[in-house]
Amino acid sequence: MCWKEILTSLRRRWVYLTVTLYIVSIPFVMLNTDSRVFQVGDQKNQLHYDHRNAFASTFHRLLDHTRLPMTADNFTIPSGETFRLPIPSSPTGFRFQTPIGKKLLILDVDSRSMNETGGLLNSTWATTERIQWETSGRLNHYLFAQIHGYDYQFVRVPNLRPELWGTWSKVSVIKEKLRHYAFVVFTDADILFPYLHVPLEWLFNYWDIQSNNLVTMAMDPLDPLNFDMYGKVVLNTGFLIAQRSPRAHELFEAWETCPKDERYPGCSYWSFNWSHEQAAFANYIRYDFNWPDDVKAIPCHEANGNPEVANITCAGKLVRHYWATKAAVTSALEESIMQYFIHDLFDQFHDNYDNIVSTTRLTGVAPDTQSIVVNDGNIVITPYTTTSRTPGSTDTPEDLRGQEDSFKLEEFDGMLEVRPFA
Repeated sequence: MCWKEILTSLRRRWVYLTVTLYIVSIPFVMLNTDSRVFQVGDQKNQLHYDHRNAFASTFHRLLDHTRLPMTADNFTIPSGETFRLPIPSSPTGFRFQTPIGKKLLILDVDSRSMNETGGLLNSTWATTERIQWETSGRLNHYLFAQIHGYDYQFVRVPNLRPELWGTWSKVSVIKEKLRHYAFVVFTDADILFPYLHVPLEWLFNYWDIQSNNLVTMAMDPLDPLNFDMYGKVVLNTGFLIAQRSPRAHELFEAWETCPKDERYPGCSYWSFNWSHEQAAFANYIRYDFNWPDDVKAIPCHEANGNPEVANITCAGKLVRHYWATKAAVTSALEESIMQYFIHDLFDQFHDNYDNIVSTTRLTGVAPDTQSIVVNDGNIVITPYTTTSRTPGSTDTPEDLRGQEDSFKLEEFDGMLEVRPFA
């Protein structure tokens, strides 16, 4: 088996172990953490986070040396692109200088059962090949919340309003949760936080989110389907940041009742037609709540799309949205986790460098086609030149042809040496 196959096999085993720990921990998590599953009309008791959760503790340790400070000047993604914090808009500095903690809720909402094989609420382990992409997305959200101390809830909403498409339920749930949290960050199942060490506080500072921003969303790609009836690009509701305020409550109240056609005649068209609540917000709500800072739009390439479709649309460089390639969510979850194990493994290697790495001393010359020299303690193999093969010799490579068997490799005093045959 070649080294690439071995590495792939090891990576796959790490992923199986990681996701297995995830799935196995779900029932425990739901009974022992602030990350809750609610079913509307039948809410479960609220229990508290248990710091003995080994999986979360492991990730806390893994991220200790990589966690990005919330006021760090910049953040560079693996492609080499650097994102820099803007100049603070306040004389006191950035708004988010201390952790938000449990005042922030990361929220998932779904009307489906999620109990089938590979589903989030099915406690029986399914292989990564069978795990649902919705499950992978929610696990990423849950882990991200645990790492940074946010609250997390997965809310199951029975279809209480059959006259509306299921995604309308997010509006009602966000409105309700804003009664209890300063911030609600809603995430569709195909949203993924690719860099688990980057806190929302840093992203909020980067996007310059202020107290008078009611909602913040990413712009959709510049496609003919993504413009409202006034020709303005639609904001995508799959990743939505809401802040509590009386005016925010009014916004969500207006949005929730939009399909009744009372305040916004014609809005009922979007009850079942795509893009449902997103189109209602684009065509009605944002034009009603139009104070300069009510609705904040962030660039599509920063929080919409994903790398797999970057050549035709947005790349999701800070927050990813896999609406075009939902099947890729599970592999993205694997990558978001594995990068930290690999980093830790690399650090462990160098922690034991002196016990692993040795320097080879050469006392002879190499066989016919190459020469071996030691340069600053490193072994360098180079093609022959007309320089001598043996120290002090003037022999050229042609002079030594036919003498390929004149040299051999031997271990001497812990060193690998090139020696002439006797």
